[in-house]
Amino acid sequence: MAINLVLVGLLLVAALASSAVKRELLVFWLLLIASQLFGIFHEYSFGLLGWFDINSMLVLIYMFTIMLSLGNLGELRQSYFAAYFIFLFGFLAYGVILPTLAVWSSFYYCVRESKEYLNYIAYLSVFLFIKDLKQVKNCFRFIIFFAAYFTALELLPIFLGIRSVGWLQYAYRPEQVFLTKIYIPIFTIIVFVLLCKFFYSLNNETNIKYTLSLSFYVIGVLLTFYRAYILATVFSVGAVLVTLRRVRETFYFTASAVVTLLLAIFIIFSVTPSYSFSKMVDSFFASGIYELYTGKGGSLGARKTATKGRLKLIEEKLWTGWGFLNANSEEGRKLKQAVGRTASGSIAFVDKGYVDVAGKFGVIGAVGFYGVFVLLFMKLLRIARRIGKSDPGQKELLSRLYACAALLVVFLCVQLTHAPLTRQFGILPLAMILGLLDRQLLLTSLSQEREEGRADGRASLARLALPGRIGRTALKDAS
Repeated sequence: MAINLVLVGLLLVAALASSAVKRELLVFWLLLIASQLFGIFHEYSFGLLGWFDINSMLVLIYMFTIMLSLGNLGELRQSYFAAYFIFLFGFLAYGVILPTLAVWSSFYYCVRESKEYLNYIAYLSVFLFIKDLKQVKNCFRFIIFFAAYFTALELLPIFLGIRSVGWLQYAYRPEQVFLTKIYIPIFTIIVFVLLCKFFYSLNNETNIKYTLSLSFYVIGVLLTFYRAYILATVFSVGAVLVTLRRVRETFYFTASAVVTLLLAIFIIFSVTPSYSFSKMVDSFFASGIYELYTGKGGSLGARKTATKGRLKLIEEKLWTGWGFLNANSEEGRKLKQAVGRTASGSIAFVDKGYVDVAGKFGVIGAVGFYGVFVLLFMKLLRIARRIGKSDPGQKELLSRLYACAALLVVFLCVQLTHAPLTRQFGILPLAMILGLLDRQLLLTSLSQEREEGRADGRASLARLALPGRIGRTALKDAS
């Protein structure tokens, strides 16, 4: 306990002090803590008094940075995404207040159960705290750095064996042949960086170095061994391209994706001839599609069994949900037996997103909750289209907007097998990225307005001070 207390205290002091001096370090510290300090410390090392954990640390950092940025609250009126987060925070309030008023749980236990959901506050923290475009650029560099680190970590066992990662505090398991699955806490940033790389390459000339970088993150996503995310990533790119009416690019991408997957499987098969090619295709690709189509099989089948008890409880509160009901609350203890031992007595379920959402907010709430992200997806694409027409030189911004829109599609698609929209590993990267994009959009528009204002000002001075032919020449130069 003493060691944990010292660790948490030192991290908080270091994070808050360094971020106050160099604001872009906020994103670095958020990712570092969420990654369990690169995997050096176990997540339980951050625990205090049975309830304080990594999410609690992150919330303290959010609140500290928001307090330092109270003078910037008025900027939320100019933001592009704040309205969507108002609804998300509304669901937070609903999930805390409902069990409290219904006397199913105390306010303390409701807040305790909502700690992962509280990571949506990262949007406010990042948007209000980050001040200029240079800081935004450095923040995205930190995101790329962590995505590269996680990808390199996934590659280590292939070349150096499982022992090379065995000392880390991440869970891992041997996969097919010589591969190893590492359970990285915020692996979804690899998906985002890959999508950024792809959408940037779509409309811009790239060199061999960039192609290798893109391939590196393709490998990173494949080595997560989350088939749902792999398939959803491919689908999300196609969905964005179709929405943009880029038919030819959609065809080329689909063909390239299939060829890449088959090539990766063939390479693995070529170095392990004892493992049949057909079995390899089934393990990495075909079985995922089969399970998605039939609802049977390893991943979906196991989840279906684990959700039986939860579904019965959800039916009891089908329209309203149970809110953030903690398993240790008064009502939570009564429901443990109905949920089942394998579920640890909790209605919340990380391995089925729609069950997690319906359990918290009910069917009506689930429709509204998912609707927010659908509208947010459409908003991102509208902004990207407008910028693409008016200022196509904003290449990195455009690629990030498209990538974030595609990431939303990924998170919506994997709701059958995962809950990234109600869990830290999805919420933190998404909220943080949207906060950075919102700040970048605001700063970019302000910069353009200043440039236009200066040009208009120069033109006005030319009209007032320099009549005749000289004035017309000055006006031409000013414009």
